[in-house]
Amino acid sequence: MTSAALRAASHRTDRPGYTGRMAQVDRQTGVSLGERIRAAGGRVTALRLEVLRTLETSDRTLTHQEIEDACREAGLDPDRVTVY
Repeated sequence: MTSAALRAASHRTDRPGYTGRMAQVDRQTGVSLGERIRAAGGRVTALRLEVLRTLETSDRTLTHQEIEDACREAGLDPDRVTVY
């Protein structure tokens, strides 16, 4: 398997151990986080879902480092491009 394929597999939402972040629903809109990412033309990945969930659940502005730390705590390996 190529390194690109390995990276893609590590971010798939159907992999074993995935906790179902895609099903989390935005409190204001009633739309799932995964649907919001798709509607914006993005590919739904565990990392993107975690970044969005972190931003949605915070009651204050977060730094880039705080978002990365939250992703690591969730067991993900964040990259700067996705977080930005």
